[in-house]
Amino acid sequence: MAKSKTSKKQAKPKRAVKREIISIPRVRARAGIDALAGPFMDWLINSSRVDRDNAFAVFERVHHLVDRYAELTGEATVTEFAPEKIAVVLAEEIQADGGLMSEEIYVGTFDAYLHFLREQERWTGSEQAYAKVHAVVESGSAGENDHEELPAVNDAEAFEVFNAMPLLRYARKLLEWVAAGRDLTASGGLRKKDLVEAAAVVGVAIRTSKQSTEATLPGLGADERDAIKPYAGSLKAVKRLSLIWDSLLELELIEGDETRARQGPDAQDFLGGQVTKESREIVSDFIGTFMMSYGDWIVEHDRMNGVALRGSLMQTLDAALYSSRPTVFTASDAAADSSFAAVGYMLEELAELGVVRIDTHYRADPALAESYDMFSMYVMDEQVSDVDPAKMLEMIKASFAPEAAANMPELVDAAEIDPFELPARVPAGKSLQLRVDLEYTQPPVWRRLVVPSTISLADLHVALQVAFGWLNSHLHDFELPAAGLYGDSQRFSDPRMELEETLDEWDYTVGQLVGAPRDKFFYNYDFGDSWRHKIVVEKIFDSPTGQAVRCTGGRLQAPVDDIGGIPGWYHAIDVSNDPSHEDFEHVRDMLGLSEGEVFDESDFDAKGIDAAYALRLRG
Repeated sequence: MAKSKTSKKQAKPKRAVKREIISIPRVRARAGIDALAGPFMDWLINSSRVDRDNAFAVFERVHHLVDRYAELTGEATVTEFAPEKIAVVLAEEIQADGGLMSEEIYVGTFDAYLHFLREQERWTGSEQAYAKVHAVVESGSAGENDHEELPAVNDAEAFEVFNAMPLLRYARKLLEWVAAGRDLTASGGLRKKDLVEAAAVVGVAIRTSKQSTEATLPGLGADERDAIKPYAGSLKAVKRLSLIWDSLLELELIEGDETRARQGPDAQDFLGGQVTKESREIVSDFIGTFMMSYGDWIVEHDRMNGVALRGSLMQTLDAALYSSRPTVFTASDAAADSSFAAVGYMLEELAELGVVRIDTHYRADPALAESYDMFSMYVMDEQVSDVDPAKMLEMIKASFAPEAAANMPELVDAAEIDPFELPARVPAGKSLQLRVDLEYTQPPVWRRLVVPSTISLADLHVALQVAFGWLNSHLHDFELPAAGLYGDSQRFSDPRMELEETLDEWDYTVGQLVGAPRDKFFYNYDFGDSWRHKIVVEKIFDSPTGQAVRCTGGRLQAPVDDIGGIPGWYHAIDVSNDPSHEDFEHVRDMLGLSEGEVFDESDFDAKGIDAAYALRLRG
């Protein structure tokens, strides 16, 4: 995150130092496990044939589990454990991690450590105690509540839950609002003249250049905190409205052509709320689809941590269904673990819609189980498609005991991939100053960005979207020109876009594409309007690890989405301040201009872009 500059003359306020208070048992446990680091890693390397880096990663997980065990139990042991207590520790860590293969990795890690203690004759408990602990781990009892049966919920009971959910009330109101038909923009979104009214229907107060919320729904958002309603220039800018709208579209409860949206054929079953098996399926599918859209929104808006946050959200929601599962305490966990604060905020947002319930724990009604299952399966499918199978296999093998890992070699061939070999040309610890020009603009529209050499192309995509004010509503790719007169250029993009002949932009960094000043590559956005950005390296310099993305210069406003390419942009500039032109109102609507506001092409704010980076990106 970018830090603001402070004048040397300005006295800096003293900040209280937050210190971790560690109990004596934890101190002793940490010392004990540190003393076993060398022997354990040597044993793992020799018995499982993993390299030292993987062995160290396994040891770090063991260290963490032992530390958590000491914290939970007040016992400093590192060579004997109580089966019921280690099961709780493993369950908590699996749930908190929330990632793909979490259970296999954590359970496998501890299983390997147990084998080490046994083979090296370091286990200090009884044979009977070892057998019980090993049985807990081998049987997967860390996840014992997975076998808890959810109570059966009949259709009438399910609808009692559904009908009480604000989410369903909002969705039905929005579907009723669409009944007469609503005009759409060229990109398939609601027109700005309808945004305020549609947002009010789902309980959100906004304003646009066309009208204020009060004109549509007096009293909505009258709280002092909402005295200034957020400005929204498009459907995507209103989160709740956009997610509900997209979910209704996905299930064809709303149908839209190029110009108009209307109710779909199943809309009446959704609106009527009649207690039938078919209507229950439609409602369950809508709630599940909404949760999937919500998960996509998390990943799209936090490209650094979004996948992990979505996984943690999935784990917490799954646990919330089971009364006996060790779910998290909302207040204490969010305060003690900053990484959980983001998930906690999301859960509070979902609680407002009735997707989850919050008291001392997060809880969910079994009537939502099918919807939760849709979300869980979607998240797991997405994570599987994003994981390098070869790396996953190595990670799992490093975590498991030798005899278990020995049974896996036949999987290696199936996991092999054929990546495009592109060595790092700029090492870590360096930053690059990039000049980014929007081609064919005159005078040129450009930005100067400073990025770490290790930033992925996927994260650079986000940085460029912010720098030029794009809405990330179209396809994109990066293009690395061929090195010589012969050969093909190489393209990179988001694999979810399924563009042909492109490599995964998450697997490559800027420091692999360029290596010296004047090196260049290209970023293409919206293949219809054809926005092509030329990216040239101006400088390469030393920088601290984790250097934040920054915007240090630029010129002129960038075009807006769906304006019609370069010709459409310059036409819009010419028309924007000419009331006599027939396109005047439409153009000003596209540019987000309020009444009386004059369009200023030179209006460019690097500090505003930096502020956006502080919210969207971390170095």
